[in-house]
Amino acid sequence: MTLLIQSAPWLAAMAVLIAASGFFSAGEAAMFYLGYRDRREMAEGNARERLVVRLLDDSDRLLSAILFWNLTVNVLYFSLSSILALNWESQGYSAAAGALAAASLAGLIFFSELLPKTLAVLRPRFLAKTLVLPLASAVRAVDPILPTLRKIAVLIERVIWPRFQPEPYLRLRDLEQAVMWSEANAAQLEQEQVVLQNLVHLSELRAEEVMQPRPALHVHTLPDSLETIFADDYDAAAWSAWLQDLRKEIAPDADFIILVDPHSEEITAYIPTDFLIPGNETPPAEAVVPIRYVPWCIEAAKVLDELRETQAPVCAVVNEHGESIGIVGQEDLMRAIFSSWGGRSDWLLRRRAIRVAGPGVWHVDGLTNLRRLARYFGIEKPASVSVTVAGLIQERLERLPAVGDECDWGPLHFRVLEVSPRGVPLVEVVRPLPRPGKEDAE
Repeated sequence: MTLLIQSAPWLAAMAVLIAASGFFSAGEAAMFYLGYRDRREMAEGNARERLVVRLLDDSDRLLSAILFWNLTVNVLYFSLSSILALNWESQGYSAAAGALAAASLAGLIFFSELLPKTLAVLRPRFLAKTLVLPLASAVRAVDPILPTLRKIAVLIERVIWPRFQPEPYLRLRDLEQAVMWSEANAAQLEQEQVVLQNLVHLSELRAEEVMQPRPALHVHTLPDSLETIFADDYDAAAWSAWLQDLRKEIAPDADFIILVDPHSEEITAYIPTDFLIPGNETPPAEAVVPIRYVPWCIEAAKVLDELRETQAPVCAVVNEHGESIGIVGQEDLMRAIFSSWGGRSDWLLRRRAIRVAGPGVWHVDGLTNLRRLARYFGIEKPASVSVTVAGLIQERLERLPAVGDECDWGPLHFRVLEVSPRGVPLVEVVRPLPRPGKEDAE
């Protein structure tokens, strides 16, 4: 006990240094864990939030300052620890000196790295706002020496890792590879042509033609309206319980969860699955993102532009009555651009929508887009209001399709083979003189 009392000033100084090291570690993790959406929202927030965004605009300066101060604090901490341990050993307390060295290392790892960074990852936005003022002061304090530190770092990198590139030698294997690449170049050009055609085709498609329709969506109902859950006095326990139930139903490959209003049952928001990690109790105002709406008739290319500008993964499609009829995600649009054969119906049904059934006969799913069907058969698309095969049959019959119903669409003859419980038909398409399609059918 006497030894601890005598060493109290040293131990207190070490405690202050370990707290300072934890401060810089937490600040680093919190700042650089903020996502694009957090930074965009904080740019329009209060003075602290705007200061966070300004510091992150020069991330190299911020990181260099944090690492400099963290290294300085850690060196001072271990210097004091070593001096104190040597002092104890000289007084005959060798066991206590060894225990102090081990405890100093363990304390630094836990209190300066593990604990603060874990807390920062769980609540990055809160800690970034809390720590930004002292962090900004620390950054300004080292501004005069940062250019010198950067020059030293570049000099060390060029001396130790010069990264000299050896001169290439032409070998027989290089000639063989050149021949192989020339053979593969034709296939690559064909793929590029398909992508370019799909890009042009994207400006002709409407949002309703690339969307995931509402009946095919797996949606979840919010515990209350957005206005209620965004309120400061919203019941945190109820929100936590709802999140717990939601985590049990997340698909492994899902990037977000679509949410509907409990009263109107309209699509109103989504939650990125990053906020559904167990132990991450993010408040509703940070986790729930109000969804953006686009009309059903907007061009798919404009939807892609809007999603890229807003950095949103998804938007909702509404009809002329303002009802949400589906969603369009960036993944849907990328599939429409880069897929050489697949369409929306292939992805939803997990099979090819157009399949050869015999000479001059094909089986086509009702969700198949009419534009795609016309491209497949190499015909001009006959005029119609409908977008899909199922819609065309309803348009011609003026009722829901039934097994055995028939109609014509240009040179093609449709006959309904079966109807699913949701009313989506499987259609037999007959063409007397078929021409090779643009897609390989199974």
